[in-house]
Amino acid sequence: MDDNAQREMSLKELCNKLPPFHRVNKELSTLKIRLEGAEGLLKSTLDKLYRLDFTKGSRISFLIEELEGALRVKEGE
Repeated sequence: MDDNAQREMSLKELCNKLPPFHRVNKELSTLKIRLEGAEGLLKSTLDKLYRLDFTKGSRISFLIEELEGALRVKEGE
């Protein structure tokens, strides 16, 4: 086998080891959805923090409970 044929075979072997494009694309889409969900959760949390009245302890405990609940939901996915 000449050099070019050897390189071509090596390239084909490498391509065969790569996961199929559709599977990679699906995994990237899933990751994007999860990141968008996390972004939404962070924005929602920031909105609630801005609206907090720090003179009322009950509002802070409510926010903590809500965040803990959101984290449990996210971890359960």
